[in-house]
Amino acid sequence: MKRALFIDDDEDDVLLTLAELRRGGYRPEWARVDTEDTLVAALQDGPWDLITCDWVMPGFSGPAALELLRRHKVDAPIIVVTGQVGEEYAVTAMKAGAHDFVGKHDLVRLLPAVERELREVAERRAHRQVEARVRFQADLLDAVGQAVIAGDLDGRITYWNRAAETLYGWSAAEAIGQRISDLAPDEEKLGAEHVFAALSVSDSWTGEIRGRHRDGHEIAISVTISAVRNDAAVLTGVIGVSKDISERKAAAETIAAVAARQAEILDALPAHVAVLDADGTITAVNRAWRQFAGANELTDAVCGVGINYFAVCMRATGADAADARAAERGIRSVIDGGAISFEHEYACHSPSEERWFRVMVAPLRTGGVGAVVLHINVTERVVAERARVSR
Repeated sequence: MKRALFIDDDEDDVLLTLAELRRGGYRPEWARVDTEDTLVAALQDGPWDLITCDWVMPGFSGPAALELLRRHKVDAPIIVVTGQVGEEYAVTAMKAGAHDFVGKHDLVRLLPAVERELREVAERRAHRQVEARVRFQADLLDAVGQAVIAGDLDGRITYWNRAAETLYGWSAAEAIGQRISDLAPDEEKLGAEHVFAALSVSDSWTGEIRGRHRDGHEIAISVTISAVRNDAAVLTGVIGVSKDISERKAAAETIAAVAARQAEILDALPAHVAVLDADGTITAVNRAWRQFAGANELTDAVCGVGINYFAVCMRATGADAADARAAERGIRSVIDGGAISFEHEYACHSPSEERWFRVMVAPLRTGGVGAVVLHINVTERVVAERARVSR
């Protein structure tokens, strides 16, 4: 106890009370007040660790002082120390907010009362701090935006935050006490129980599972489950943090379906097709491209996905060099925006036949800069044209 406030009009009585406190080892800073104004000023100068109050004072009274202390929500032991004794006074004082009632003629009771009340105040403050910490933690867990669920070793839910209510449709009051595995469809229960069992030797597990909303529809969930252990490192429960990834998975499935459909369309084209990124690297090819490469013993290391098409063109030598350089310049121009398209016809003979192709290049501007390169076999047309000229 560091500070004591005495509400009393008699300074000698206050000094006797102070002497009794000192006898018990307390040497507080102290002040005496005996009017409403001086009490208000003293409270503004607080806080106080102990307040004693006389019951009858000229121009002021114990009941008035206690009411003022109540309005100011004073959190300190309040002990009425008065010469007015009697059970009716004590009952009235306790109802008015005093914690104890001691007669000035019986100050021997003061120290036990002070020690008891100081101890109870400390316990009340500690309890409020714990409650405040629990409320803060609960508010924090509600604010994270992800479902937070705690369970015991029997798999029963012991904590369920607001986001869990939204995700699963069950209120905390309804969910607490249920089994965690009851939130998953039947085919996922074994997996959920397996994960729980695995935490007996591991600290956490992260993965994707299927949960179930209260209305019955399934939810794709990303979850991290962590083990809760006591000071002896013994598993006592689990905490899971989860979020709904149904939309993300649906979007991924849609993208995958679109990509598969686009691959089917590319594979259906008779032209040899390659998709390039902004640097000229091949990011996709169609079936005709792969078949041509295989028939001509061109490996993926030469013209497959991941190979830079510009580098291939620049490495060309002999009779193919001029056409390869022209293709490289044309494709760059389309990718850089200097041209809206590019076409070039070139010879590509094999040891067993003469062949001619037309390369056609179109820009890509959606989902990143790049180009689509098509090689169309025009051998039949070229041969026919040559035959007409030779007649």
